[in-house]
Amino acid sequence: MSGHEDPRHGYWLIERRDRGGTTEPVGMILVKPIPPSGGAAPSETEIGWRVMERHGGNGYMSEAARAVITALFAAGLDEVVAVTHPDNVASQAVAKRAGMREIGLSTAYYDTQTLLFRASSSDVAR
Repeated sequence: MSGHEDPRHGYWLIERRDRGGTTEPVGMILVKPIPPSGGAAPSETEIGWRVMERHGGNGYMSEAARAVITALFAAGLDEVVAVTHPDNVASQAVAKRAGMREIGLSTAYYDTQTLLFRASSSDVAR
């Protein structure tokens, strides 16, 4: 993981390990401040992911995103958001399987309409 100003922010390389112990990159997860629409200073943390096409549909990214969210909460973060293009069903499925709640369509970030997901540490504690 590489850090930004907040040590919880950075990139996570996601790898899969075969039975022989060899690892292969699957994709990456980025945790960073999310820019609100209108140019205000970021005040929330975003998680996003990118999976290599040949590894899509295997659940690797959902498992990894869930683990990263758990690590973020253990490191003291209270909440994390994810945004997807409204048509990106695969990314929305990752968010849901990672335990994030679908909030709905939003223009709160990136000055465009996205589908917003949110996870909070209080949800995990229940």
